[in-house]
Amino acid sequence: MNIPDLDLPETVKEFYINSGITALYPPQADAIKAGLIEGNSILSIEYLI
Repeated sequence: MNIPDLDLPETVKEFYINSGITALYPPQADAIKAGLIEGNSILSIEYLI
């Protein structure tokens, strides 16, 4: 599942893409498909080494 295809605000998608994150890992995609972003508040933490 690619970041541009997600139903998220453009600013959020741009943040991830500009950070080099263009796709989700399978468990992340499964969470989206299960309804993670449907009508809920989400806290996202990015950890870069």
